[in-house]
Amino acid sequence: MLAHQGVSNMKIAEVLSTTQNTVRKWRTRWLTGYEELCAYEQAKTRSTPKLLSKMLGMLSDDSRSGAPMRISLSEKENLVTLACKKPKDFNIPFTHWNRDLLASFAMENGIVKKISPSYVSRILKKTGHTSS
Repeated sequence: MLAHQGVSNMKIAEVLSTTQNTVRKWRTRWLTGYEELCAYEQAKTRSTPKLLSKMLGMLSDDSRSGAPMRISLSEKENLVTLACKKPKDFNIPFTHWNRDLLASFAMENGIVKKISPSYVSRILKKTGHTSS
C-alpha cells in the first residue's frame, strides 16, 4: 500500500524495519502477478475465496532449501522448560545443566528423539535462556 502511495523502497524498508532488498523482492513479486489478479477479478467466474487464495499464494514465501526441521516447536519449548529447572529437581547430582547433560537427559526422557549438545546451545541462545 505504501508503494502504491508512491513511497520509496528505502522509506518502506525503514517503516517496516526491514531491508530494501526485501521490499524490492516483495514489490516485484506483487507486480509480476498483478495483471493476472486484475484479470481474474474482472472475470465473471471469479469467487472471493479463490481470489484471496490467489493473492495469498502470490505473497507466500518460496520453498526453502535445506533439511526439514527435525525438532518441533513444542519439543523446543519443552527443552527450554527443562533448562529452566535445576538438575537436582530430577535427582541428578549437578547444580547446573550443561549442554551435554541437557541433550542426553532430553533424549533419555523422550523430550526429543535426537539432539546434539550444540543444537541445545543454539536453541537456548535464540530464546535468550541459559541453563540453570
